[in-house]
Amino acid sequence: MRKSQSSWETLPKHIMNSYWHWTRKIDNKVRRGKNSQVSSTSARTKALKNQKFKDFRQGQKPKPKPSLDEAPQLDLKTLPSNLKHAFLKPHTSLPVITFTTLTRLMEDRLIRVLRNNKEAFRWTIHNIKSINPTICTHRIYMEDEYEPRALPQYRLNLNMKEVVKGEVLKLLDVGIIYLISNSKWVSLVHCVPKKGGTK
Repeated sequence: MRKSQSSWETLPKHIMNSYWHWTRKIDNKVRRGKNSQVSSTSARTKALKNQKFKDFRQGQKPKPKPSLDEAPQLDLKTLPSNLKHAFLKPHTSLPVITFTTLTRLMEDRLIRVLRNNKEAFRWTIHNIKSINPTICTHRIYMEDEYEPRALPQYRLNLNMKEVVKGEVLKLLDVGIIYLISNSKWVSLVHCVPKKGGTK
């Protein structure tokens, strides 16, 4: 039988963390006698009403409109000599790529067919129906005083390699990870030898 999920479990994690942080503060004040005239429940309610939670939606860009309603600004790259850009709308919007070897009549027919079926093209993620863009993209929320940094890669020395190998074997033994066939269709990451001969 499926266990019903409580409303607390469905709340976003940052809201739950803020709630428990402030309830602990109120409990400490009640224990010290600063709010002895009010109960713990009413003190929590009052504190939560006065607390100004940070709106995590601030700073987000407005949701883009589909390309057919508002043409996106796309960065057109340089094409080889046998290809060229054609546009389904004026002012260089909704671009497609055609061959330069097409005659004028063939190109006009092709553009006419593409214009009649332009709903089939997906210039941006937001044009794809029935797929939430958050599946394809994600946003990492950070505090105002912090900036994202890319750390350099480090090579493990021989002793640490043995330690990591032992931990991986433990995970393999208990079944947390398992072996898969080294197929291009299955494995997304392949170890390839570098110039120095190491992997």
